[in-house]
Amino acid sequence: MHKYVWPIIVFALIYLFRLYFKPSLIPKSYNNGDIVSYEFVLLDTPTQVGNKFRYQIGHTTIEWGEYQSLDLGFKYIVSGTIVPTIQFGEVSRLSLAAKNTQLITNNPSLNLGEKSLIFLARVRNNFTSLLARNLPEPESSLAAGILLGVKRDLSYDFRTSLTKSGTLHTVAASGYNVNIVARYILGIATYAFPHGIALLIASLGILVFCLLSGGSAAVVRAGIMGFLMLLGTGLGRQKDAKRLFIIASYSMLLVDPFYMFDVGWQLSVAATAGILYLEPILSKYFVLPSRLSKLNNILHDFWWPTIAATLATTPISLITFGQFSWIGPLCNLLILPIIPLLMSLTSIFLVIASMLPFLSSWVSPILYLPLLYFVQVVNFFGSF
Repeated sequence: MHKYVWPIIVFALIYLFRLYFKPSLIPKSYNNGDIVSYEFVLLDTPTQVGNKFRYQIGHTTIEWGEYQSLDLGFKYIVSGTIVPTIQFGEVSRLSLAAKNTQLITNNPSLNLGEKSLIFLARVRNNFTSLLARNLPEPESSLAAGILLGVKRDLSYDFRTSLTKSGTLHTVAASGYNVNIVARYILGIATYAFPHGIALLIASLGILVFCLLSGGSAAVVRAGIMGFLMLLGTGLGRQKDAKRLFIIASYSMLLVDPFYMFDVGWQLSVAATAGILYLEPILSKYFVLPSRLSKLNNILHDFWWPTIAATLATTPISLITFGQFSWIGPLCNLLILPIIPLLMSLTSIFLVIASMLPFLSSWVSPILYLPLLYFVQVVNFFGSF
């Protein structure tokens, strides 16, 4: 254990140095109540949370009290008052209560990255509209959330059921979700393909999922963690995967020390750590008799990754959100095995609906049935 002491000390000192000398999110000349303005290009559709609409710019969340008619790719200026979030004596993020929003130009100069994000946002919006036209609620929003990471169209009641049942992660491009989905893709692909090809398919699955989910910083972080998890479970080299996991986490903190205070980053790291460190212990010591080998495989592929990630993220959920779903593992066991099926059926439906729209009404019932099962299970467990 002593061999890790000095690396930990050196890491802590370098991190504190970076944190101390990182420019403050608030200008020194700012006084409480001052009006602050932000210029930004809209790269994604704002997310509706309750009666409010939110849009993220770095560590700042712009919040409108009512719907705003904003167009992707247009440049705006928004002004309002800011509310800082202070953690351990440092301002870790800001919330801007928007009071006035004006268009600057509808043809701003964009770099390749911005153009790519806008294109992905438009594709995602088109897919979401296709689902909404062919499926009822909340099934259409659920399909969009599982495949595209879109949560903005979820109703308040169904979002509440997802939260109470411990399954909200299934409709978000979080590290938890990417880890679980990648593990399932690998587990299923292994039955049909050689191990190396199965690993490649799972890696491509992570890439496609991240692209469809918007390619934001949070999504990229989740994708990196998911790929590291694959190295451990796919290549069977847990020690190397753990080292890469530590290096990647540390590198992210050096790039942006405020990630330490970001709940999304904390959940991604905790979920990945749970699968890399805790899941092998659960799989080793909780094994059913050999005559139940198929059930053991199900537990290994679906149950233990869920339990490991849930246990690892529970302290963060309790501290940050003040809640924990004791029925979450059981509900996850019932719905997570069908997530790869839902992602596959949703993808097939979107391809058919885009290319052959007259067939969409014939294909949508096939997708609707597993979605209905998902909704009924979540609503049942969310009622407790």
